[in-house]
Amino acid sequence: MATGNYVPEITATYADGQRFNPRDASQMFLGSAGSLLRKAVDLKKSSRANVMRNLTVVGHDIRLKAGGDYRQSLRDMRDTTPSYTFLGPDGRANTEDNRLSHYDLIDERYSTVKPAFALEGFRWFDPPAVTTSRFSSGSSATSWRSTNTTS
Repeated sequence: MATGNYVPEITATYADGQRFNPRDASQMFLGSAGSLLRKAVDLKKSSRANVMRNLTVVGHDIRLKAGGDYRQSLRDMRDTTPSYTFLGPDGRANTEDNRLSHYDLIDERYSTVKPAFALEGFRWFDPPAVTTSRFSSGSSATSWRSTNTTS
C-alpha cells in the first residue's frame, strides 16, 4: 500500500494575482477586534441538618424525623463586549493599508517555533502588540474605532 501526503493542495490568490499564504500573518489584514470585560460576583451558602430517632413506645416502634435546609445564592454578572474596527491611515476599513506587513506586528520570536509533523512553519502576529500599539483611539494616523458596546 502506498503512503503519501493526502492533504489536498489548495491555492488562493489575491485579485492582483499574488499567491495567498494562510501560514504567513504578514499577508493578512487588520480588520476588527473584540473584548469581553466581565465583572462577576458570586455568593453561595448552603446548610442542611437531619435528625432521626427510633423509639419504642408501649410496644410500638416509632420513628421521629426532623430536618432543616438553608440556602442563599447571589449572582451579579456584568458583561461588556466592545468590538473595534481598525481604520488605517486612509481612515477606511479593509483597504490595502490595513495589511499586517505595513506594521511591526509579526512575532518573529514565536514564528521560529517548528510545528509538529514536519509541517511548514507559521509567521504569527503578536496580539499584545496590537492591543498595546499605536492603534489607540484618538491617533491621527491610525485608530481603532469602537463600533458596538453592549452591557
